[in-house]
Amino acid sequence: MRSPIIAFVLCLAVYASAQRKPEAFPTPEQLMNPKFWGRNSSGSMTISFDETEQAIRVDVTFPPKVDKWIYPPFKLQKGMTLNGATAINFDFKILPMDDYKGLKCSHLHLKGFTPFEAAQPGTWKSFKIPVDKLDLGNALSFGIGLNPHNHKITYLMKNITIEGTPKPRVRRPEITTEAPGTVFFENQKIEVTSTRVLDNLAYELLDWKGNSIQKGNWPENGGKELVFENLTTGYYRIKTTNSTDIKLRDFTFAIVPDPKTRIYPHDSFYAIDAALSWVSRPGNFECPWYDGDTYRLSADLVAWAGIPHLRERLSWGETQAKQDEAPEYRYYLDNAKLCKERNILISGMFHDAPAFSDRIVKLPSNLVAVFDYCKATGETFGNAMGNWEFWNEQDIGFAPDPVWDYAAALKAAYLGFKAANPTMPVTFGALCAGPDSSYAMQMFNNDAAKFSDFFNYHTYSPIAGYKRIYEGIRNMLDRCGRKDWAIWFTECGTNAEGHSTVDGVRKGAKAHSPEQEMILAEFYPKSQIEHQMLGCSRNYYFILGAYNERNGSKDWGIMRRDGSVKPSYAVASTMTKFLVNAKLQGEIVVNDKIKAYVFDKPDNSQVLCYWAISDLDTKGGGIDIKNLYETTFEIDLPDGTYKTADMCGVPGIIVATNGKATIKANRFPAYIDGIKNLKATTPAIEQGKIIPYSPSQDEDLAVIIRADFAKEKLEITDRKSCFEMLGESAKATIQVWNLDNKQKTGRLVVKGGTLEGLPETITLPPRGKAQFEVTYIPQYDHVNYEATLEIIGVFDDKSSSKFSVPIKLMGLFLKNCISKTLEIDKPENWRRNTSAQEYKCTFDEAENAIRFDVAWTKDVDKWFYPERILKLPEESLVGAYAIEFEVKTAQNKVENDFAYTFLMAVEGTEREVGKGHHLIYPPPINEWEIRRVILPPDIDYTKIYMLRLGCNPKGTELTYWVRNAKLLFPKGAK
Repeated sequence: MRSPIIAFVLCLAVYASAQRKPEAFPTPEQLMNPKFWGRNSSGSMTISFDETEQAIRVDVTFPPKVDKWIYPPFKLQKGMTLNGATAINFDFKILPMDDYKGLKCSHLHLKGFTPFEAAQPGTWKSFKIPVDKLDLGNALSFGIGLNPHNHKITYLMKNITIEGTPKPRVRRPEITTEAPGTVFFENQKIEVTSTRVLDNLAYELLDWKGNSIQKGNWPENGGKELVFENLTTGYYRIKTTNSTDIKLRDFTFAIVPDPKTRIYPHDSFYAIDAALSWVSRPGNFECPWYDGDTYRLSADLVAWAGIPHLRERLSWGETQAKQDEAPEYRYYLDNAKLCKERNILISGMFHDAPAFSDRIVKLPSNLVAVFDYCKATGETFGNAMGNWEFWNEQDIGFAPDPVWDYAAALKAAYLGFKAANPTMPVTFGALCAGPDSSYAMQMFNNDAAKFSDFFNYHTYSPIAGYKRIYEGIRNMLDRCGRKDWAIWFTECGTNAEGHSTVDGVRKGAKAHSPEQEMILAEFYPKSQIEHQMLGCSRNYYFILGAYNERNGSKDWGIMRRDGSVKPSYAVASTMTKFLVNAKLQGEIVVNDKIKAYVFDKPDNSQVLCYWAISDLDTKGGGIDIKNLYETTFEIDLPDGTYKTADMCGVPGIIVATNGKATIKANRFPAYIDGIKNLKATTPAIEQGKIIPYSPSQDEDLAVIIRADFAKEKLEITDRKSCFEMLGESAKATIQVWNLDNKQKTGRLVVKGGTLEGLPETITLPPRGKAQFEVTYIPQYDHVNYEATLEIIGVFDDKSSSKFSVPIKLMGLFLKNCISKTLEIDKPENWRRNTSAQEYKCTFDEAENAIRFDVAWTKDVDKWFYPERILKLPEESLVGAYAIEFEVKTAQNKVENDFAYTFLMAVEGTEREVGKGHHLIYPPPINEWEIRRVILPPDIDYTKIYMLRLGCNPKGTELTYWVRNAKLLFPKGAK
């Protein structure tokens, strides 16, 4: 029986009447059209038509210290082919220049590189390049270019012709469309093409739920286009059959509202992380539209989905090679303009630094360089930006440097962005390892709240875990006096679907199955609404473009590698259609099977979004998408007919009679529009505000203190937020930076010890620093052997922001602490927990250690974290300061290196997916070494029942030994 929804979208297939035209070589006129030539160079490139020379003109300027190459491709358009070509002819000339330094090489780029020898500048030279030996059946472009030695070069091309007899392109058997991204607009005719004529080719059109809408024979077995009309907004799939051995992949497409009906309110909650300039780089995914312009495709997809905010990436090292040279932003700036033209505001961010910034490990220490780059960048990008972030996930691997070094760089970056535009919101790089972690605590102890305008966080946690994250955020906001701050999540995604299970169109990049795509589609609106309920002001879903991690096993994007969109795209489009300018009032409690939320719109109408509670709402993995959790519920509504839509946008209606409406619900969210006077049972938490810090008259934020500690007898621990000292003093270099244009005089006020060698009076040069070699002698307590070094500058009677470093006198602590042995030497006490196909756990008598031998025989994400359930209460971590153990490793890789190394303190005893607190330890080597992992104070150790200890090796065979594990407690601990 056909459902009402299917009846509503019933459509008619219309046969295209025109036969496809035979393909031909590009004509001389087409080859002289600059719009068909793509930009492809390591420099800043423009392509134009030179009227005087009647030639294609290529101008390129290279940034410093870059491998110089220029190979603009001529991209075949519809109806063009290179199949059957025997030679390519062209005339080539380099324009005259001063100090010509010659060429490294020059080539025709077509199925490899065929060299030709260009003439000296100013001279035309004709070439005929044979291509008859090349397999050009699937060629999509060719390029003519060179690798120059000069910083700037211009060359011309004309009389380009192709010899031979054209043959049709040999295409991958597939269904294609002219609609970019496979996205159509409402009321648009749907036209799709088969690249092959196949005997008895038949099609079936299905909606996103798998219901059959229509089936039939493909016109002329794929020789003509298949056309559908009168389809509604939604998400669709075309399946095919034929009587040959060739199987066409399913073809999917979305129909979204006409972009002309969209609004883009910049106070909207809805946003997406696109990483446009990185993830959408040419070649990352297929783009048979817009002459292969992947940036334009991605920008259009964001706009067509009605999303007003986009998160981007930038690279300092790529855009500025010398401190005294102006940055060259090239395609980063071009992409910002693309977004601005579409009324999309950007959240901008970079997390790298060039050599001249005096990198510590990854972070810069030259604060004037940081300030200048951020000021120049803010000025150049201007109002294309909605805000700036400084760095990204610095609390994990993006910045191995300690938190006080990050805080110093943040201060300079913030002042630079604000110097460009005082009203532009700026914040710290997103935290991700715990909002109230020791790293976050010390970041704010270094006055980061004075150099940020809102709270920035990332999560990939299950939806059920969001409440706990927000509790941590609000705890931290209360501590740093910013309880009214707005909370943003600049990345939010999920791992609920598990590792991708389908071979993608790119080798090594797995893709989601249709079932996994539906898990992500369900996750999108549910996560967005839960964030709003908890008071989030903006959430950037991760991620738009095709993107794989974990050795290709994790597929992230809303797009696929073939350039098409997944169901999540239609879901996002539907959500913004109804809610882009709506405010969540709160939840209406119906029963224990239903979630229902009421949104207030500016026209005083309301939208109800509802769904049946599923395993995705309550679990982190193991989702059974086939269980729909179907149910019905009643809601009070005035009598009348109301418009509805499912999560992909398929429209429908419901009718309320006698003041009530009976609604069918399942796990997938749906909407009722045009409601009035609904009142939430549980109001959403009020959103915070973007609040810049206002310094008092006696504060000077332009003075910034940082320090470099001598590494002898020192170790950075506790998530890069504490110094362990083996001795009772430490050498350090203190830097006091002045980012103002005027000289200042003053002193440093020190707490938590003394700095021997520090002068009483310090003069700071304009836009420079004063630097001193000192010896730090801590003032510590004699129970925990801890101290906190705090330094504040007072210059011209104004106080600077605070520099703060927690210190643990580990040498004294180890002499006086209490240790408890963890019994780890019995194989039966360890539980297998690894992605390896081969695993063995034994006791190695020669090493007096537990030994693990693991091997990966399949191409999967490699991880190894065997589990040890604690024997409680005697092995409880409550009150412990650290876990110490000896470890060594060997791999079938001479470097014996690792992607990650963690000790995990796990809540509960659930295998693999139980919540673990990831504590980093230094990578092991092939000899025994001691590792000591500080137990952060923000973890509730009464909930810790298990440990995971291991690594993510880069080799495929690993032996891992560990011994002498013990808990370390402060003196006097019970």
